[in-house]
Amino acid sequence: MSIFDRLRTGTKAGPVELALPPVLAVAREAVERFEHAEIDAALLRAQLADRCRDAGVEPITREALDAQVRELDGEGWRRLAALAALWAPHDPGAALAAVLRQRGAGFAVGALVAVAREAVERFEH
Repeated sequence: MSIFDRLRTGTKAGPVELALPPVLAVAREAVERFEHAEIDAALLRAQLADRCRDAGVEPITREALDAQVRELDGEGWRRLAALAALWAPHDPGAALAAVLRQRGAGFAVGALVAVAREAVERFEH
């Protein structure tokens, strides 16, 4: 079963459609913006919570988020910030908001953190 099928399993909403060119444009800009940036963790936490609320979903608690990001280093925080930029209110953000409504804040934020962490773990092992 593909990740896209798993995202749809058990949901009443239809499939989430996402045009690749806008995603790539936003990702490219986010990587350039955050590549060497100092990330304000409190601001990033607030932005993630705002995106949850924008989608009509209760954000995960600060404690739950802190537990997930505990092991992120500076590079991990930059990756998380770049991924969170995809969640801004435009085409990619609308699709991510749909996944958020289908699966909940814990799943969505956890997936972003897992991707940010995975890049480090892949090179450490």
